[in-house]
Order: sequence, then C-alpha cells, then structure tokens
Amino acid sequence: MSETTTIDTAIAAWKAAATQADRDVAAEAIEQHIAHQTPEGGDYEAATTELLERLKAEFGPVPVEDLRYAR
Repeated sequence: MSETTTIDTAIAAWKAAATQADRDVAAEAIEQHIAHQTPEGGDYEAATTELLERLKAEFGPVPVEDLRYAR
C-alpha cells in the first residue's frame, strides 16, 4: 500500500464518519500520517490543522443522529 493510499483512506474515513468519535479517530490517523511524512523540524500540527479545517469547511459537521430509532 502506498503512502498516498494511506492518507486517502484516512481522509475518506473522516468524510464517511457517522459520529464525532469516528471523526476524531480519523483525524488522529490523518495527524499521524502527516507527522510521519513531515521532515524533521517541520510543522506537522499546522499542516494537520489546515487540512482538517478545509475538510470541515467542505463537509460541515457530523450529521445529527436520530437516537429515537437507535437500538
């Protein structure tokens, strides 16, 4: 599996997340991937924040779950 596939998979998981907890897990995977790929001394936290902010702007908040029908 290539490194691009790994980050693409983490981003797809973030987009498909049904709960905030799922998004948090995907965001952690995104952060870890970016940290791994950032050269020594690079600001991976800023890069992660920028990407997550772009995703939030494009896809909005997690849909509200209707718990009336949850089992």
